[in-house]
Amino acid sequence: MVKILITGGPVHGKLDDVKLITNRFKGGLIAKLADELSENAEIIYLTSRGSKLPTNNDIKIIYHDGLFDYLDIVLKMAPEMDAVILGGAVANLIPQTPINGKFPSHNYKEGDVINIPFVIAPRVIDKIKQVAPKVHLFGFKLLSNVSHEALIDAAYGVALESKATCVFANDTNDLTKKYAVTKEHSVIELSTETYADFIMKAIEDKYFSTVVECKDLDIDSYSLNLFESLKNKYVEKFEKLYGGKYRFGTVAVKMPDGRILTTGRGKKELSEMAIINGVNYETNVVYASGKKPTLNAPLIKHIFDTNDISAVIHYHELSEGLKIEPYAFPGTVRDSLRDVKESFVINPHGTFLFIK
Repeated sequence: MVKILITGGPVHGKLDDVKLITNRFKGGLIAKLADELSENAEIIYLTSRGSKLPTNNDIKIIYHDGLFDYLDIVLKMAPEMDAVILGGAVANLIPQTPINGKFPSHNYKEGDVINIPFVIAPRVIDKIKQVAPKVHLFGFKLLSNVSHEALIDAAYGVALESKATCVFANDTNDLTKKYAVTKEHSVIELSTETYADFIMKAIEDKYFSTVVECKDLDIDSYSLNLFESLKNKYVEKFEKLYGGKYRFGTVAVKMPDGRILTTGRGKKELSEMAIINGVNYETNVVYASGKKPTLNAPLIKHIFDTNDISAVIHYHELSEGLKIEPYAFPGTVRDSLRDVKESFVINPHGTFLFIK
């Protein structure tokens, strides 16, 4: 059984020994999520006293004493977990220097202005992968009264910077509606009733690893020319997102010797190339040359193995009139062995065009 650390309820900063900087959320929705996930996982629930609690008595409850205690506990426990779900509502504005003891209010009169410098608190989600690089990490980004685009952009930035499996974006105007925003910029609309199942599928998915067998690229001129011409033809389809740091989309060409020339993973420019030498679907390993190929390598290799085509173009746009396939995280077994015989769309990931 998978083991999941879930945090919920407010995470306070301290003004003095008795006054707290916190927020109005009590963690009811996260407690409900913990109950739902406990049907298929061992749950440890980290929260503050006075918050809403899960109802399942099998869930282990741990209490923290504010932001820095919360941070210490999460970082200590994360390496032991299969997944960490950071649902705690952190007070991200905290006093720079908490007052020792109790604030001496008797030394002041009504109307006196007290200057208390605040600082931005450490962002806990950014620290998880430093201590637990393999853990599934889920975060939340809550904004209020912003456009849908601004909400998704904010969550996407957190997902990339923290290397989270996904970040759930929602607005205070409707906390029951959530958008799962992934590193490849897929945006999946979920409800309170559906996102527990989404999380469990992500945790239970089997992912492919990649072995780079050699750094050198041995590319024949025909394959290279076809690769360049297709890249140039579809260049407008390949998004450059999040401060211009990453390009999303793939060009894949089958070489005469059966290897596959593709764009690289996490690429800043389309000129970065890799070669898929082979994929072992029993051990879930991709063998490559140059650098790590696209995260879609197992799916693309399967497409070439089961179709007589010369190239595949993948871009993050939903083309109309094509067969629609359900979403799965790229690079997983669930994503890779699709029975597809023509160009198709993974909703909401993007389009895969077959080139004869």
